[in-house]
Amino acid sequence: HYEDKFAKINIEFKAIIVEVDVAKYLVEKEKASHDYSEKSTATLNFIELTTEKNRIKKQKEDIEIAILDYKNQLDELNKEVTLAQDKRNQELIRLDLLENQLTKLDRNRMTLGNHIADIFRDLPIVDFFDPRLKVQQTVVSDVKYDVNFAKVPVVDRCVSCHMGIVDPEFSEDTQPYTAHPHLDLIGSSSSPHPFNEFGCTSCHLGRSRGTNFISTVHMPHTKVQQKEWEEEHDWHIMHHWLQPMLPSDYSQAGCYKCHTKQPYLKVADKLQLGISLIYKKGCNACHLIESMPSDYNVGPDLTKINQKFD
Repeated sequence: HYEDKFAKINIEFKAIIVEVDVAKYLVEKEKASHDYSEKSTATLNFIELTTEKNRIKKQKEDIEIAILDYKNQLDELNKEVTLAQDKRNQELIRLDLLENQLTKLDRNRMTLGNHIADIFRDLPIVDFFDPRLKVQQTVVSDVKYDVNFAKVPVVDRCVSCHMGIVDPEFSEDTQPYTAHPHLDLIGSSSSPHPFNEFGCTSCHLGRSRGTNFISTVHMPHTKVQQKEWEEEHDWHIMHHWLQPMLPSDYSQAGCYKCHTKQPYLKVADKLQLGISLIYKKGCNACHLIESMPSDYNVGPDLTKINQKFD
């Protein structure tokens, strides 16, 4: 559209230049023969053609500016298209790599040879070298638990199943692959709770060295969920493990292990409500809570209550 306008106005501009040159010659001829007059036909014609030339020149310049703006916009759009194509090509390459990996990992896609190789890799003794399923674990050296006669570092194996726990790209996935809901608090080395220093069970409790749904001591938060787990996972309580995993509705309770002196935690509203209720109702006046001593007595101490009554 702009190019057609420019072609037309450019032809008009070149034509008017010729006409102005001819009119200028006639005026100069009058001056040379001493017949020049400001009101002569040649002079008035020259002035009129010069005015028309300036008008056409202005139109031509406006169209040139519009064409330049249009080309700049087009260049920006082409850059965006190029970036989008590059990103698309990168994603296609990534997709091809994932497809190749799926061919080796997904039993519905892998070849017969890969099936046989997987069976061989998982044979006793052979699985020591390169098993198909590998236990992923994080050794949390500064967090220890008591094994009667010694304290040993926590070895969290939760990431064997929860593999996307610190990856924000898995935020929309379902369990067990979803990312932690508060990656601003736990995960990277710059967060308040780096994963390699805190692990999982230091906050959520449970059996850190477990490698299946039962041995990690998952705990349901409702009777309905308990029934579902019993049907789907053959779930049952590990009676001899003293610190079962906190149910998801009560996971904030793990914060209190360290944050006993902080009056308010941004993401622990349920914990704060519970603490407020204890102080408000005076629960700790009768029930001994070592980290929350009572400020006043509203009833008798229930310590050794079996000795106080017949």
